[in-house]
Amino acid sequence: MIALLVSAIQLALRIARLLTELLVEFGDLSLLRFYLMAANGSAAA
Repeated sequence: MIALLVSAIQLALRIARLLTELLVEFGDLSLLRFYLMAANGSAAA
């Protein structure tokens, strides 16, 4: 149970780091809203 939680946190951090790198590369904060909506949509599905 704890191992699953830790792996989920690590995955979330990895995704957050990737999104941050993309935001820095493109320099467009509107992408953040798009990614958040996409993440919410995939989580709901």
